Amino acid sequence: MSTTKANEQLLHQVPYILYADDDMDDQAFIAEMMRRVRPGIVIKCFMNGLELVQFLEQMPDRSLLPACIVLDLNMPVWDGMHTLKVLKQHKVYQSIPAFIFSTSSSERDMALAESLGAVAYITKPYGQQELFSVCQEFAEYCDLEQRQKLYAIRQ
Repeated sequence: MSTTKANEQLLHQVPYILYADDDMDDQAFIAEMMRRVRPGIVIKCFMNGLELVQFLEQMPDRSLLPACIVLDLNMPVWDGMHTLKVLKQHKVYQSIPAFIFSTSSSERDMALAESLGAVAYITKPYGQQELFSVCQEFAEYCDLEQRQKLYAIRQ
């Protein structure tokens, strides 16, 4: 495949977010709200952090990495903190912006997430308007990723 053809495919790639949460209702709420905020952004959901990391490990190309990763704190198998630690220790995944998204408002959890490299610790909102605002923040990371890819292609 020619470089030009590959670059054209990269430009048309849909930005996406990986979301690990064992609560299927929360997965559905986030996916629906992201469709309202930015219909072109895809949310790929997993039941735990291990599934998310296994998905990343199967990626054939670094240009296909997600715009950001959202991790619930309390999940079976690999919780959000363990998953965050694994991601930030991996040379390929450490640059992907990762958020902890939890119902917990524990100062200890917030400090740990920050020390492990989370972009932010976001307490899950209860209202639709608050969730809309959170999803707008996630969408901004998708916009940033698209601008960076466009810039890289022009270089």
